[in-house]
Amino acid sequence: MRTGHLAALHGAHARAVAAYRAAAGLLPDRAAPHVGIGKTELAAGRPVEALAAFEAAVSRAPRDTGALDGAARALVDLDHGDEAAELLDGLATIYVEQDRLLDAVATVERAMELAGSSWRLALLERLRGANPEPGMDLSEGEAHRRPCPRLSSSREAAS
Repeated sequence: MRTGHLAALHGAHARAVAAYRAAAGLLPDRAAPHVGIGKTELAAGRPVEALAAFEAAVSRAPRDTGALDGAARALVDLDHGDEAAELLDGLATIYVEQDRLLDAVATVERAMELAGSSWRLALLERLRGANPEPGMDLSEGEAHRRPCPRLSSSREAAS
C-alpha cells in the first residue's frame, strides 16, 4: 500500500495502480487497495476505471466513506450527477451515524449542487440547525441504503 501511496503522490499513476493491485492480491477482502486504485484512476482522468475500482471497494466494505465519496466523484466526471447526488445522500446518512455532522452537511451541500430538491434543502437546514441522532435516516427512500446496485448500474451505463 505504501508504494502505491508514494507513487500516486509523485504522479506515477501506472506504478501506483500496479502497487495497489498487488496489495489487493495480498489483501483480497480489504477495500483500501481498491480505494487507492480508484483515487489514482480519477487523478489520471480515467473515471470509468475509477468507478470500477470504487465499486470493488464498496462490495468489500459497503460503508467505506472513501469508496462512496470516490464513486460519487467518478459519477460526476461521467456526467451522472443525479446518481452521484443519490450516492451522496447515502454517504451523508453514514456520516450522521458516525456523528460526523460537518461532513454530513458538506456532503448534502455537494448533493444539492448536483441535484437540488426541496427535501435536500430541508435536510440541510435540519443538519445545520439541529443535532440529529446517530442512525437517523436522511434519505428520501430505501435506495440510499444500498449503494452497490447503484454503482453497478452506473458503471454499466458508463461503458
